Amino acid sequence: MGELWGLKSLLDCATDVGIVVVSERDDKILYCNHFVTIKTGWHAETSMEGVWAEYEELRSRLGESRSYIGIMEESPFGKNKNITLTKVVWDGGLQGIAILITPHIEDKAEQEREIVFKAVGNSYLSMYVLDITEATVTTLKENGQSNVHMFRPKAFPEWRSEVLEKYVFEEDKRPLEQFLDIKAIPTELEENAGRVYWQFRKKVGEEYHWCEYQLRQIDAAGYKSKVVITEKDIHGRRAINSKQLENEMIMKSLANGYRSVYLVDYKTGTYETVKPDELLFGIPEDGNYDLLLNIVEELIPDKHQQKDFRNAFEAVALREAFFAKQENVAREYNSLLSREMNWMSIVAFPTPLVQDMENKCVLTFMDITQRKQVEAERNEKKIVVDVLSAHYEAVYFVNLSTGEFHSIKVPQKYGYIEKQYKDFSEAIGHYAKAYVAEAFREILKSFLSAEGFAKDCENGGEKRELRYHNIDEETYRVSVYPINAENTETPEVIVAFERCNGQ
Repeated sequence: MGELWGLKSLLDCATDVGIVVVSERDDKILYCNHFVTIKTGWHAETSMEGVWAEYEELRSRLGESRSYIGIMEESPFGKNKNITLTKVVWDGGLQGIAILITPHIEDKAEQEREIVFKAVGNSYLSMYVLDITEATVTTLKENGQSNVHMFRPKAFPEWRSEVLEKYVFEEDKRPLEQFLDIKAIPTELEENAGRVYWQFRKKVGEEYHWCEYQLRQIDAAGYKSKVVITEKDIHGRRAINSKQLENEMIMKSLANGYRSVYLVDYKTGTYETVKPDELLFGIPEDGNYDLLLNIVEELIPDKHQQKDFRNAFEAVALREAFFAKQENVAREYNSLLSREMNWMSIVAFPTPLVQDMENKCVLTFMDITQRKQVEAERNEKKIVVDVLSAHYEAVYFVNLSTGEFHSIKVPQKYGYIEKQYKDFSEAIGHYAKAYVAEAFREILKSFLSAEGFAKDCENGGEKRELRYHNIDEETYRVSVYPINAENTETPEVIVAFERCNGQ
């Protein structure tokens, strides 16, 4: 203690720096300088119990660590203060905690916090920033208290366990734990337009309230690997808004091109309308799913296609497909819609990640008459029919003179690429960065570059192919089929991707 008393006169002269030394034995103040006494009225022998509500929380944050640093916008020592807690042990065995209070100067963390608040608002009950790369969570706001503590980053598993054990209703723990799977979060955000929701029951006082976590990506520099987690209390509004929330999530997860969208419940055999039937006229807004199937079946003139439609889209068949983790159920049929709309695509998808939708799927309809006409024209040009065969996962037509492209076949999770990118080279650059193993990225980009395609046409239309690995170390093959090479004004190629499955 002697060293501390030697600094007493210096510390007592400070006008904006405070120090408090608290005994761990009985939580009484051993020493505090004049700044602290003037601001709080505390003095030596003052017990910390009950005089500073946040002290116990700060001390718990210190835990087994040697020191802890936080920021407090409101504190007994004034506004906007840095708080540093440090464990102290003297020669005589006395143990204590030294608390240093200094003015807070704006820093990078503060600026990042303001970016988040500007992007998502400050009205949420709690707000956190999850760093996917570092697997840490930083608290921006907790239980309605904004900036009371600017906590240092906490390990994500520790934060998640604390949330689940302290607050969450027993039946909701397992589903919420799966929702907060750090490995799955980037994929879920990508497949759901950068935003996913989950509702759960949280302990508030002596009762449980329905709350909602929302995970979203922020379009700002430095936030590519970060996800903002917001929490809001939806108690009393959940039942009223549940259908609206489901519809919003479904439409965000789908491309805008779908003309009609329905939510099918396997368990009850019913459906609800998400997007009214601009394509299939005469379908009631809600009703029995068998009725919807009957109406659609009457629009398919071919008997074999009718049978295929029934086998593929009955509730039992869809349930079995998605419980077996099938990505989608997709078919294309002739239709009697009108002379202008005589082909339709029917695709069923698993539901987006929204609670209480475990026994449901999304059913979509699209007019593909124009696309079929394009396909027919290309087949007339003697395009290799093999390109459109079932074993390819994705098939694209690329116009080399403009760089524009469109898909003939594409998995659901890659559908957004065609909406966001007009140039094929830009799209491949994104695909390589997001899905291709690092050792193969530049090779693939070079293989599918404008220069590579130009050589294809010069070689008289010879097919070429390249094998590569994705980020999961699965082997894929991409094949390029030059077509229309004799026409130098509008040369085109077909690019087709397939999983090799060890071949």
